[in-house]
Amino acid sequence: MADRVRAGVALSGVAFFGIGGPLRILITMHAVSDWGGLHENIYFAAKSLVSRGHIVDVLCTGTRLPDLLLIAGVNVLRYGLDEDSAATARRIAAVDSYDLVYCHPFVAREVGVRVAGILGIPFVASFHGNYLDAYSTWFDRARITTAVSPALVNMLCRETNVSPELVVTMRNGVDDQIFDCRILTLDEKLNISSGTYDVVVLSRLDPDKRLLWDSVFSGMALLAAQHPGRRWRIRVPGDGNGVSEADRLFTEFSRHHDNVEVEWLGWMSMSDVPRILRRSSLVFASGRGAAQGIAAGTPTIATGSQGTFGLQTGRRLDIGLWGNFGGFPIPISPWTDEGDIELVRLFGDYDSYGIEQVRSRARIAPLLRQSRIDLELGSLLEQAVG
Repeated sequence: MADRVRAGVALSGVAFFGIGGPLRILITMHAVSDWGGLHENIYFAAKSLVSRGHIVDVLCTGTRLPDLLLIAGVNVLRYGLDEDSAATARRIAAVDSYDLVYCHPFVAREVGVRVAGILGIPFVASFHGNYLDAYSTWFDRARITTAVSPALVNMLCRETNVSPELVVTMRNGVDDQIFDCRILTLDEKLNISSGTYDVVVLSRLDPDKRLLWDSVFSGMALLAAQHPGRRWRIRVPGDGNGVSEADRLFTEFSRHHDNVEVEWLGWMSMSDVPRILRRSSLVFASGRGAAQGIAAGTPTIATGSQGTFGLQTGRRLDIGLWGNFGGFPIPISPWTDEGDIELVRLFGDYDSYGIEQVRSRARIAPLLRQSRIDLELGSLLEQAVG
């Protein structure tokens, strides 16, 4: 049976943009892991829509996201998404009426499209990775489609011949507060108590992140060898289905490098992550995590499921923005000997390190501030109904 949990938060000072009143919006999402970039995307989207005065229900899985949504004033639908999507859609449509469905990939998309069909309302679909999700069979029914990177937009248009104006880029945002914090110098980032330069690996600890772990071992082996007088501490927050394998691999790596240690931090809340990113000297991450590292003023190496995009400076940062920091394959890896040289140079030249901190943050800020993404998404969804 369905379990609909209503938020008990009263909001004031809301505004409606371009429409006659609040919309009833259903957001559908499903993820195997309990937390990751998709969960954060959903959280910020739903929260921003509520702040615009809309009534938002989120159909989702997991344990952490529902609690955060309820605090933000978002209603939560707890249907089992492993069951038949048609049956789930009928049950949702029989209980509530909506003005719009904003659906996310795979089974959640199937449910969302079916609910929209039953109720005769528009839907907007979102893509987060390098897959098609049977797009050619339903794209003509979507009011509009969004994707988190220009690379994905190009891929969808190319593979389905959909009109480009029907697919738009809606990037993962980064909390404005992270952009606004003061950037720490490399000297300030030295952990006095441990005598180490901290390095953060920010990702789900699932088997599909093995490519990211390999990039950590490659990059840290280089730094450990080129700067033997420094001590490095690899800090790993988060959890997932690959914790035991990650523990084995990282422990083995540290055994072979006397000046490298590993610290497991476990699950950390969204509010705690920016603090450790800001104080770290280097970040390894993909997608939203990589963007957060850069926004915090910390040099970041981006590696996603589709490849290593390298140290996010200059041309490599442009490629990272194009492909969501590792979320889309590129013909030739930008992580070359040139990238190795630059990584070593950054930690040997404090001026270069500081310049790249400021330059990289300034490059992404106009595109990835969460306030900008919230405004773009809210306007887009309201126009989809109008």
